Amino acid sequence: MIKNSPYVTLNSETVEQGSHNILRKYLNEDMLTTIDPFDAVQLAYVIEVCISHKNQAAAGRYLYANSRTQLKSNNDSDRLRKYLLKFGLRFDGLKR
Repeated sequence: MIKNSPYVTLNSETVEQGSHNILRKYLNEDMLTTIDPFDAVQLAYVIEVCISHKNQAAAGRYLYANSRTQLKSNNDSDRLRKYLLKFGLRFDGLKR
């Protein structure tokens, strides 16, 4: 398949299972059973980005690369901190 082909699709079952495999390391069982599939996929991606960046500021800049230009304050690190806190997570806790 061609990379930008209209026939490229994601296997939603695989994406959901992969997300839950990542989240099992960081969320308690109650949170895992109540998190919406949309949030699970997004949070798993954010966690992977955090793990691959050296600090919270760098991860925030990467995650908010486009929307940061539309804000009065581009404190991407704080935005990321608040997002993670919604799920009871901290950047430093992801770096185990």
